[in-house]
Amino acid sequence: MRQLRFRAWDKIEKKMWTPIINKEGKPCAIHPITMQLVSYGDPDPVMQYTGLKDSQGKEIYEGDILEQTQEHGSYDGSKWFSTRKMEIRFGNFYNGENYNEAEYGNGFYAVVYDTPMCGDERIYSFCEEMYFHPKTSVIIGNIYESPELLK
Repeated sequence: MRQLRFRAWDKIEKKMWTPIINKEGKPCAIHPITMQLVSYGDPDPVMQYTGLKDSQGKEIYEGDILEQTQEHGSYDGSKWFSTRKMEIRFGNFYNGENYNEAEYGNGFYAVVYDTPMCGDERIYSFCEEMYFHPKTSVIIGNIYESPELLK
């Protein structure tokens, strides 16, 4: 069973922190002096752990930016490599490009950028192992600390 873990982006301090999620589903922290649960009026963005790790053993969270290198081959035995970036998201998704069949889903999915064979951006669910391989991907940043990586 996947462990439920979260992280949050502190908009003021500009750093990640590990929140406690209260009964209302909002991020909280334990005050270091009073040891009481402190809730924030303007909650920080909370990201959930996917249950997967990248090729270097780092946990992949919603909001992470991954770089994936793929090996391609042809009938004559020659090989070449391509690299693409993807952003991990959670929620409802629609992919009408999947084998000419529409796919609707809810859960973790990857928005793939810089795909030389497919155009600018595509959406793949995590169940499409043909397209998403965490063991050939490495976390290169996240959408809060390094959004420029997706440009």
